[in-house]
Amino acid sequence: MAGPAIICMDPALPCYPMLMDVSFLNEIEALPRLLCFSGVDFGVSLAQLRGVWGRALGLVAPRAFAQVFDGALDDANRASRPGYVLADQGTDRDGLRRVRWTLLGRDALAHDATLCLAWMRAGQAGVGDHGNYASFAVQSTALLGPDGAPSACGTSWRMDALRWPLAGDPVNTPCQLVFPGGLCLTKKVNGRKIRVVANWPEITRTTRNRLRTWLPETSWPALDAAKEEWDRNVLDHPLVDHTTEVALSGYSRRQENESGDGRKTYLVREGTLEFPAGLGEGWPLMLAMGWLGLGDHFTEGMGWCDVKPL
Repeated sequence: MAGPAIICMDPALPCYPMLMDVSFLNEIEALPRLLCFSGVDFGVSLAQLRGVWGRALGLVAPRAFAQVFDGALDDANRASRPGYVLADQGTDRDGLRRVRWTLLGRDALAHDATLCLAWMRAGQAGVGDHGNYASFAVQSTALLGPDGAPSACGTSWRMDALRWPLAGDPVNTPCQLVFPGGLCLTKKVNGRKIRVVANWPEITRTTRNRLRTWLPETSWPALDAAKEEWDRNVLDHPLVDHTTEVALSGYSRRQENESGDGRKTYLVREGTLEFPAGLGEGWPLMLAMGWLGLGDHFTEGMGWCDVKPL
């Protein structure tokens, strides 16, 4: 039997052995960009930007819209999986609105040029409230590497390339997860979705479910085994929830088309989750959630997280 895999971090930091098999992360391909927009007012939500991009994409390329924006799959037994994630990155010193836009999977990457074109067309159509649209423009784009920094390689990468961002053994280094866009964890009970608290069982369950949508069925047993091992490992890894419930504004293109008003409100958690004894052996899976989004509404900027020192 082969020994544990070695994940090499920043050259200034030591390398750490992987204590569980997470090789299935190699199945998940990502192409992230940082988009910088001019003409987007402070009050424009990420959900509104998503909506006008989706509308433009539907006009430019209906097939790409179905596969990537709606996430339609040929396999009727599998749930839809939108091939992108959005994460608001605030405004830079020049007043440009910054958004991290990550394409996921081969279908999305195959439509890359068309998806980029749809952002240009969306800018021409404009964004705003209740039909009061103002045009905007993509001023610059930068491809991002697994560390979130601009990359000169110009290619996609896979989730097994993610590196631990802090000094110290990732299994037990105290850290916190910061959710800038909010966190919404839910599960189905008697056919209804209910919101749940952020505890270890819900985090590992939600992480497994999110990864499962991007893995072939042949990798599901390895994912399930990793979750079970992580569940056992974190029994002595406390989690301290420092989030509070807030109402965030959302937007639905379909709702606006049907009723004339696309405004929505989501109840989510904002703040941090603290891990005084570290993330345990499943830390690579949590790093993947930083890009894929943990929980619901990941296409609207929720669920993505940064690992910070505690």
